[in-house]
Amino acid sequence: RSFNMTFLEQQDLVLYWLDDVDAGYFSRTQVKRWLNNAQQEVQKVLEQAFEGYFIKCVETTLVLNQREYELPTDFKRLHRIEVVLDGTTFQNQSVQLLGKITPNQQDALARSGIPIGYYFKGTQLIMVPCPNVAKTLRMEYCYRLSDLVNDSDVSEIPKQFHEYSSLLAARDGFLKDGRNADLLQKKIDDYETGLKRDAEERNVDAPRTVTQTIFDENSDEWY
Repeated sequence: RSFNMTFLEQQDLVLYWLDDVDAGYFSRTQVKRWLNNAQQEVQKVLEQAFEGYFIKCVETTLVLNQREYELPTDFKRLHRIEVVLDGTTFQNQSVQLLGKITPNQQDALARSGIPIGYYFKGTQLIMVPCPNVAKTLRMEYCYRLSDLVNDSDVSEIPKQFHEYSSLLAARDGFLKDGRNADLLQKKIDDYETGLKRDAEERNVDAPRTVTQTIFDENSDEWY
């Protein structure tokens, strides 16, 4: 299917594959939960195959002598974080890109100044050095998709993968019922093979080398 499906249409498709179109055996509450779980799984697959599907850019102002900044509630993984030193537009701005450090590495840096590094502490991002200027902090991050709630809701997963989400949800129903899901799994495998092929075609002209800094030793994934 190559069009947007509402939450209700996805539920109906799952129930169709489960041979329970009237939801007499599998409740819609169960199906909704499976679909929301599937949405998170599809997001992970898409993030691995493609870049930039689910990225937000947010800004805040650094507070003098404040090191701790709360992460957005939908934060999933950091892509880029920088301090805007001067300028008003992208073309004339000067920025300081921040690199990830460990808490112990902060001892090698100044105690106060313009931040050049960060590390995670619980739900907070810790700036190093501690800011001594009220500059703009800009962050690009991958956000966690919100659960679908209303029947009219439409997933932020690209429309060509809505059926993929429904397939994963239907598989949960097969597993719960102890039924053979081989044919369903074949369709899921076909989707994943197509995803990998599309990713390879998209990146065919990409550089074959990776540049790593001393600060990139840990994952920026947030669970």
